Amino acid sequence: MIAPVAPAPPWRRVRRLREAITALSWSGDGHLLAVGSAHGELEVVAGDGTPLGALCTSRHLGVATTVLAWHPRRRELVAGGGDGSLVWWQAARDSVHHIAHRQWVTAARWHPTEELLAVGAGNDLLIYRDQCPVAEAPFGVGSIGALVWAVGPGELAVGNVGGVRWYDVASLADPVALYPAPGAVTSMSLSPEGDRLAVGDLSGELRIGDLRTGAEVGLLGYPDRLRHVAWQPDGTAVVVVADDEVGIWRVGHGIEPPDDQPTSLLGGSGRIDCLAVHPRRQVLAVGHAHGDVVVWDLVGHVPLAVLSGRDPITAVAWSADGRTLAAGVADGSVLLGTPLTGTTAPR
Repeated sequence: MIAPVAPAPPWRRVRRLREAITALSWSGDGHLLAVGSAHGELEVVAGDGTPLGALCTSRHLGVATTVLAWHPRRRELVAGGGDGSLVWWQAARDSVHHIAHRQWVTAARWHPTEELLAVGAGNDLLIYRDQCPVAEAPFGVGSIGALVWAVGPGELAVGNVGGVRWYDVASLADPVALYPAPGAVTSMSLSPEGDRLAVGDLSGELRIGDLRTGAEVGLLGYPDRLRHVAWQPDGTAVVVVADDEVGIWRVGHGIEPPDDQPTSLLGGSGRIDCLAVHPRRQVLAVGHAHGDVVVWDLVGHVPLAVLSGRDPITAVAWSADGRTLAAGVADGSVLLGTPLTGTTAPR
């Protein structure tokens, strides 16, 4: 259970949609927050909580908003839906473009430096440039679970049932099987240096791969699927979520030798549905099904703050400057808080 900790400044409820919040994403400048719901609603809220209006309703995004992804350098947003719709919003032109796919949108990821967008729609992989598809390839059996761009130009890691494959997006031909996985890939994360890839799957296995040498190591120890995988900001550890547990695997600055077992932050505190690693500090926010958001010190392994609620937390996201934490709730509420106010968070 969580040790007693001083309560954080209270949440501000800035919006309430008709159904559960399914996705949250801050713009790269930290001034806009995109919000998607299980009803297919898509709205944008200013950083101070002021609603800016709806971009679309359920008639465009089917049964749910499944994916939100901001362009890394400008106010341009894509949102994927359970019916295969992709909404592409450009704030400068105040234009909304709609693209239909055969299957539901499972993943979307902008290239960090080039004008490329990778989209997983079921088992189809598509690459877009300026709203136009430039490459497309079927991915075989099973939906695409995760996408990660490499630091180098035009290289993309794609995870699904068979593991992780490596693509040269110039043609999407002849992908390289990077890492096999005993279960479907659920989450991938690139290290801050861009040289290592962390992969979590349904079997409960975490794999760390060195993209320079091709070496890899498998870390076992979870009876449940790994739902979320993320690197600590200093690149020395990987944070994973499996059901009701948050684990920290210390891996140093290489991939061997890792710790034999992870450090467990939680266990028996209820199902964990979402996490967000702070963009600048060694801090983690975890959303619980029982309604609390707990902010953890990843160095001292102690809770820094608790923001309490009653309904399940379905999404959490830090703003780009790390000052504001947004949370989505099962009742459709969108909450903003500043949980690090008055704390000494590790850098």
